[in-house]
Amino acid sequence: MRDESANVKPLCEAFATLTSTYAHVGEVIFVDDHSKDSTREEIKANTASLPIIRAVVQNEESGKGAAIKSGFRESRYEILVMMDGDQQYTPLDIPQLLDPILAGSADLVVGRGRGHHSSTLRRIFSGSFQLIFACMFRLPVSCPNEGLKAIVKAKFSELDVVADDFDFDIELLIKARERSFRITQVQVHRRGRAAGESKVRVFPTTVRFCARMVRLWFGQRK
Repeated sequence: MRDESANVKPLCEAFATLTSTYAHVGEVIFVDDHSKDSTREEIKANTASLPIIRAVVQNEESGKGAAIKSGFRESRYEILVMMDGDQQYTPLDIPQLLDPILAGSADLVVGRGRGHHSSTLRRIFSGSFQLIFACMFRLPVSCPNEGLKAIVKAKFSELDVVADDFDFDIELLIKARERSFRITQVQVHRRGRAAGESKVRVFPTTVRFCARMVRLWFGQRK
């Protein structure tokens, strides 16, 4: 997360509620992607009330994918969950992602958000991207760039995902499919951003997505 100070405390409160009722959540890692606001201080302030929270601080702004990989490297548990730090998703939906993995029926689970709170322009770009992605890769997910996913750590280690920005999500899914991972999708709640500003710039992000897809598509054929 980067410059998400207003979202840290509500997320920590939701994690506290989750961990009081669900034993499988062993730790929560907040990755601060070189924030210029008080995000880092907010994370540290909440570790006292919820000791399972840990902070990983990037020394420079590295991007969403790089932040996720940093958190994954630090994790001490066998199942990894990635979640955006803008409160569009709630930690209370994490059990729904973990259940298929714990049941032994999935290696990678994607949360399918209900509700759409983006601008018209972003919905157009997102819808076009999803259509192209579906035609190229035939993956069993409706939206590849959902911000809530769970994966078995040992499986993630096999993928060698190189993307460091928002295209991390699509490379993760495409490489998981290449290796015949069991991928499933579950319904989760999604709402509009609660506070702060989105880091997504629609046009350049869409271009980056498409470029990554083309490289991966040709890579498969080689």
